[in-house]
Amino acid sequence: MGGMRSVVNDEAESVLARDPAERQTQLETLRAAFIPWLATINPQNDEPMRRTARLSDLPPESHKLIDALADKRLLLTDQREGEKIVEVAHEALLRRWDVLANWLHAEREDLKVADAVEQAAQDWEKNGRKDPWLMVGERLAIAEALAARPAYRRRLEPVSEFMLASRQRETQKQVEEERRRQAELDAAREKQAAAEALTAEQKRATEQAQADAARLKKSRKLLRYLLFAAIAVAFLAVWLAWKADQESKQATALQLNAEAQAMLSGARPGGTVLGLLKLLAAHRIAPHSEIENTIGVSLFGHSHLLKVIDADSRVLAVAVSPDGPLCQASCRL
Repeated sequence: MGGMRSVVNDEAESVLARDPAERQTQLETLRAAFIPWLATINPQNDEPMRRTARLSDLPPESHKLIDALADKRLLLTDQREGEKIVEVAHEALLRRWDVLANWLHAEREDLKVADAVEQAAQDWEKNGRKDPWLMVGERLAIAEALAARPAYRRRLEPVSEFMLASRQRETQKQVEEERRRQAELDAAREKQAAAEALTAEQKRATEQAQADAARLKKSRKLLRYLLFAAIAVAFLAVWLAWKADQESKQATALQLNAEAQAMLSGARPGGTVLGLLKLLAAHRIAPHSEIENTIGVSLFGHSHLLKVIDADSRVLAVAVSPDGPLCQASCRL
């Protein structure tokens, strides 16, 4: 007549009302009782399995339906340590009551997470609540999200201390990691700043070197100009000195020439000898055409003159030997 599946399904459905609205309300109430309290998922074979729960943990509005299912021998009840305990009589209910099977299929992953969190909390307690046994990372985030859901909040309340310790440890790790990253970032920024400073310093040094080279080049150019100017000034000074010397010599020679002409003409005392000497001295100091003309005229006027003898005093008479090589002068002292 349909086998075991039909029997289990019919027995479970028999406790529900026929009115669709009331039946839907009853199903929602039963779902809150079965999930997550009375059923879970075996992590080894991924199959539904029963779990024991206290009646006080189940929603109060579900107690009447729980008793009805117990009367149908689908659930078992017992007293333990003053608490009424409820569990599924046979796991066939979890697989063959279609409604419950669908619930378990939909909540499969969340039920496994809830079991894993409870098991992790037990391991943490057994190992002296040491940090290595705490939940971390994505597993912790998933567990916290599940514990925040109304359907799982009361079930996971007993492990709230474990989850809080896990979150504190995770937060501490994140803070330490953030500090490490910040330290690395600061170190990288300092390194980059040092590199930029070095680059800027090198750039400034290069610019300074270029500026110094430009100034040196300009200074060298200026020095060349100054050197050329100094050389030109030196040449000019030498030339001016030479010119001044020549003019001085020329003036002295002209003066001697004038004095010589005055002496040769008798306008000035000194005599012919001194006049001729002055002419010769003027010609030696600064040869000049005027002086040469004067010397020519003077010599032409004294063409009979053979030798000029400078006497120490005035000559009164001269006696010459017959053959001419000797002469005697009579002078007045």
